[in-house]
Amino acid sequence: MKKESKKLLERASLAEKDMKRGHSDLMVAGNHIQSVAKSVYKVEGQAADLMDVLREIPGREALKLRAEVASMASHLRQQRTAIDKRIVKISELGVPI
Repeated sequence: MKKESKKLLERASLAEKDMKRGHSDLMVAGNHIQSVAKSVYKVEGQAADLMDVLREIPGREALKLRAEVASMASHLRQQRTAIDKRIVKISELGVPI
C-alpha cells in the first residue's frame, strides 16, 4: 500500500507542476495576444488615416490604393475580432490577462 501511495503522491505532484506550467503558459500567451491586439488597433487607426488622405487625392491610382487599403482594413478587422475572441476564451478560463 505504501508504494501505491508514494506513486500517487508523485503523480499528483507532477500533475500540479504541469498545471502550473500550463497556467503560466496561458498567461504568457494571453499577454502576447493582447499585445498583438494593441498593434492591430494601431494599424487600423493608421489605415483609417490613410483612407482619409487618399480620399482627398483625385485620380484612378488613388482610387485603386483606396480599394486596396479598404481590403486590408477589412482583413485587419477580422483578425482583431478573432484575437478578441481568443482573449475572451482565455479570460473565461480564469486566467488574468
